[in-house]
Amino acid sequence: MRYLKTLFSIAILAPLPTEAQVEVINLAESRNGWGRAAVLSRDAYEGQFAVAFDAPNDRTGFLSFDHRDTGVDISAYDRIAFWWKVKGEGLQDLKIKVRNYPLAGGMEAVYTIHSVGPAPTDWTLATAKVTKPQFDDWGGDPDLNRRYITFRTVTTPGSSVRLFIDRIVVLPETFTWSVGIPVFDPTAGPDVDFNGDSLTDFTDFLLFAAAFGTISTDTGFDARFDLDSDGQVGFTDFITFSQGFGTNRGRWDVPVSLTNRAGNSLSIAIGSGRSPIYTTDIGPGSQNLNIQLPPTVMAGRDASDSHKVALWAEIMGIAETRASRFSFVPQTGPSRTWQQFVNATAAGEEPILPRFSYAGYRHGEHPVPTATGTVFDVRDYGAIPDDGQSDHTAIQAAINAAEENGGGRVVFPAGRFLVNTDKDVRTQIRIQASNVVLQGAGSRQGGTVIQQINYMLPTQPENLWTSPYMFKFIPTSTSDPTLATITADSDRETFWISVDNSSKLNVGDRVKLVMTSTAAVNDFIAPYSPEPSWTALSDAGIRVREKHTIAEIDGPRVRLVEPLHTDVQSRYGWTITGYQHLERVGVEDICFKGTWKDFFVHHKDAIHDGGWSLVRMTRVADSWIRRCSFLDVNRAVAIGNSIGVSIYHVTQAGNKGHSSIAVNDSYGVWIGLTEDLAAHHHGPGSSGRSCGTVYWRYDMQPEQRIDAHGGQPYANLLDCVNGGVLYGSGASIQNLPNHLKHYTLWNFNHRGSHTAYDFWVSGPNARNRFVRPIVVGFHGDPVTFNEENLEVLESLGSPVEPASLYQAQLKLRLGSFPEFYSELIDEWQVIRNQPLAD
Repeated sequence: MRYLKTLFSIAILAPLPTEAQVEVINLAESRNGWGRAAVLSRDAYEGQFAVAFDAPNDRTGFLSFDHRDTGVDISAYDRIAFWWKVKGEGLQDLKIKVRNYPLAGGMEAVYTIHSVGPAPTDWTLATAKVTKPQFDDWGGDPDLNRRYITFRTVTTPGSSVRLFIDRIVVLPETFTWSVGIPVFDPTAGPDVDFNGDSLTDFTDFLLFAAAFGTISTDTGFDARFDLDSDGQVGFTDFITFSQGFGTNRGRWDVPVSLTNRAGNSLSIAIGSGRSPIYTTDIGPGSQNLNIQLPPTVMAGRDASDSHKVALWAEIMGIAETRASRFSFVPQTGPSRTWQQFVNATAAGEEPILPRFSYAGYRHGEHPVPTATGTVFDVRDYGAIPDDGQSDHTAIQAAINAAEENGGGRVVFPAGRFLVNTDKDVRTQIRIQASNVVLQGAGSRQGGTVIQQINYMLPTQPENLWTSPYMFKFIPTSTSDPTLATITADSDRETFWISVDNSSKLNVGDRVKLVMTSTAAVNDFIAPYSPEPSWTALSDAGIRVREKHTIAEIDGPRVRLVEPLHTDVQSRYGWTITGYQHLERVGVEDICFKGTWKDFFVHHKDAIHDGGWSLVRMTRVADSWIRRCSFLDVNRAVAIGNSIGVSIYHVTQAGNKGHSSIAVNDSYGVWIGLTEDLAAHHHGPGSSGRSCGTVYWRYDMQPEQRIDAHGGQPYANLLDCVNGGVLYGSGASIQNLPNHLKHYTLWNFNHRGSHTAYDFWVSGPNARNRFVRPIVVGFHGDPVTFNEENLEVLESLGSPVEPASLYQAQLKLRLGSFPEFYSELIDEWQVIRNQPLAD
């Protein structure tokens, strides 16, 4: 075996193929080009020196290298790599920011190098794919001239961190590779169970050792030990025996696909840990392999959870070409977290998971109805499609007529209608009565297009987010009188509350459970403590505004239709108020189009943040948006202070804008079968006291960010979401944390370059703060999590059963999954393949 290792060592020291040479940016042998904070250290990865930097304590630090004079255009390469390590404790985050036009359009391209766990104290290779930054909008305005790499450190209080950097290089794309799911073959391994006890253990080793060295002509030669059938029991037989030792003859193989993009033959090594396990020469093109995994890779596998298999591949002798991949052996049986929910539900105990199945129109139990009622055709009020003139006033007139009628369908025939043109006064179009539905003739080509020509001005110019939505549903009255005081505690995910006086309450009423308390802060963010900079918590405390429907009244006891999503502790001063709202309003079969065409820059101005914002529903119940598209907008849809809204069959496309679908201060909003082709800056959003929100089978774009925008959302679900990444949620520092308890990711497909997540990084300005999320079946591009800051981490790297938590919970509650959902899935496949409007 030692001889074989020596041969492999010689192989990896063979001359390097010239086509795979790296391009050196800096070898850290002098301070030339480095910022003033750089010092030289003799503790180097190679050569005489490395660059060192003493990261400032408890704040952000910057070390820059100006690479203009190197002549290297980083944007022309596939990857950037460097060697690094630290001395001391307290490095929380390390990023590199690269400015090198045309990369990121002249903005800073930002890559996360380290964010979870302890930083390496031995020299470690860091790599980043140049074309896939985590952020591409840092650095102020675009700069076409400067070229630099900045190492950005964030440290914890009391830190003492010295960062070492050596050998910065860039590499062309030489090969790509992928790893499939390992497969177990129970009979593929060698049969070395010599004593027949179904184990290959020390007893079998003694039997083999006794036969070692014998040849076929020897008396007593036993062919069972001649595993290669060469007439002798020798070293190769021992190698075969060692492969089967400790196993039951089975073998784990992993499928690997390699593609050579270099144009010449490459020698590739594939390994695990510190050891290679396979080598191959591959010519231009692709090669599919089936590689045997050593028993050590599968050691310790627990069949009740996924098992991580970590592999690497590199061009032999060129360490910077190493690329790591992860695969996962799926767990067996249904999700443990799901089983706990089933058992807790049956026993009347508290489940880990919230009860999400009450989301949507009529709690997801019935389909959104076909709109009926009196027709108010916008043409009868002066709107003319395709005439190039404003239809703004005519649309509002048709809506007003429907409101005066007590409801109706405001119908738009096929064609293009214009609002907020030069002839209009930039006023919002409002719907302020129940039972009003805006109904078009289809949201794709040949259907109805409502185009907002000019942007809306912010109502508060200093606050960039205050540009009004073009269409807003809101009741005329928003006053909610106090009806009762809650007098006893109730557990989350239960239905009964106790009040001092139920005389003002009625079965069927929509009500709001209200609590505002600074004393409740510690309970709601336990086991953590708030930062002083979180002034919304320190000034106003925890604010809960759960909307509910009364199902039953039994004296002072009140049963709710929907489950509580947080514990109710009466000592914090809970009350029940009325809830002014609209019922059964909707938007369907319309393409909403803006005129937004600029390159989006976050918070550049009010136009970028919200100039073309299209549909907002505020204080609505049992309402919907369906079969709509939103093109070239800054903000597509916002749902605020509402309950039981269904949004589905929605496409967002065109120019990237600020936010996609955002849910704020609402209960049980269901967004399903929807796609964001525009990759808006903020992806599927839950913020501001929203709870019970479900994003179901929602398609994001790779690298697009989820959005938990602070303001105390809790108990929200991303279910079968095709991501997307988890970092980058919005929220100003004063409104942190991003999300309170029970943020749930179920079978989330991760598509992005982030490789590690930590949901509670300490520090007054640290973001991405979630109170112990629940992560089950997280798969796709591989990542690691800081498990200390999760309530549940199950089956990392592999989806679980049931495939959809929302579907499984609804089926459990109703006894079967309603058939109309299957119809919606089929309809969505037809709709999304139809061409969008021009």
